[in-house]
Amino acid sequence: MTEISDPTVVGAQASVAKSRLVVIGNGMAGARAVEEILDRGGAELFDITMFGDEPHGNYNRISLSNVLAGSEETAGIFLNPLDWYEQNDITLRAGVRVSAIDRYAKTVDADDGSTYGYDKLIIATGSRSFFGVSCCSRGSVKRCVQRGSGGHRPLSESIARAIRASGL
Repeated sequence: MTEISDPTVVGAQASVAKSRLVVIGNGMAGARAVEEILDRGGAELFDITMFGDEPHGNYNRISLSNVLAGSEETAGIFLNPLDWYEQNDITLRAGVRVSAIDRYAKTVDADDGSTYGYDKLIIATGSRSFFGVSCCSRGSVKRCVQRGSGGHRPLSESIARAIRASGL
């Protein structure tokens, strides 16, 4: 319930319920959007819930190549530590994927069976690597995806690929 004080009383403050902001995607784009919202005073305006299908906080996906090459530690690519979410009063649903959006009811359903209502919704789900054809020709140039090559997302797949490649 929204409660508005009498504006004619000196020093009176309006007590307004926060809007519910749901962010689908805990990657670089979703986290950056939330950082900007917080920088602009959004903590006072929104109760924020973030969903990410990976079981940890956000990280710099561009640096996955450095992790695979061994030139950077996995811990060094995380952008916001888990306590950042807590310090900013953000509910992080790490490892939980949104399976449905009901725009009319303004709810999202998660793959763990939970349902969250929202007033504002941001969809920042990123992309996935896809190699649908092993070889293709364009004019006189033949391009093939070499055995053992491919995209490296998410972090868990990158680490598993690095371990397999090292023979451990």
